[in-house]
Amino acid sequence: MRELLSRRWWVFVVRGILAIIFGLLAVFWPGITLLVLVILLGAYLLVDGLFAIYHAFTHRQEHRPRWWLVFQGVLSVVLGALLLIWPTSGVLALVIVFGIWALASGIAQAVAAVQLRKEIPNEWMLIVSAILTILVGLGLILLPLAGAFAIALLIGCFAILLGIAQIALGMRLRRAHRDGDGAKLDDDVPVD
Repeated sequence: MRELLSRRWWVFVVRGILAIIFGLLAVFWPGITLLVLVILLGAYLLVDGLFAIYHAFTHRQEHRPRWWLVFQGVLSVVLGALLLIWPTSGVLALVIVFGIWALASGIAQAVAAVQLRKEIPNEWMLIVSAILTILVGLGLILLPLAGAFAIALLIGCFAILLGIAQIALGMRLRRAHRDGDGAKLDDDVPVD
């Protein structure tokens, strides 16, 4: 699994860059119309979901279950497409849809962290990402009328943090790939 992840390091970096771009747009242009925010979110979810599905179905000879990644990808694609088809569905729908996506994505990340805990060191980064994603999802579902400005800022900050985490993971995987199949993912872990 580590070899597969290290060969696909670029997927994490691309996902991270897209998340940061989306986050910066939401933070620095909070006054943009909700329609534009809905379209940006729909496009981001669609692309992010496609990358997750691509990653899940590469190297099928792996006998490890990747249903969590397929689930996250399909959910992202479906929600992204719905937002692009009906962008005027309203602030409440945007908040609830994003909250559901964040909650499901966080749960999928938590499952991944548990499954990968013996294969990669410092899986706590995945766990922290999962907890943050779940908390954002719950907050958006429970407080949907907090205001478009606050929601745009919250979504933007979340996307930037998620993007940074994705890029950091991708770069670590790139280093592992560059150093060879037996390479370690953490400099503190000795190689046997």
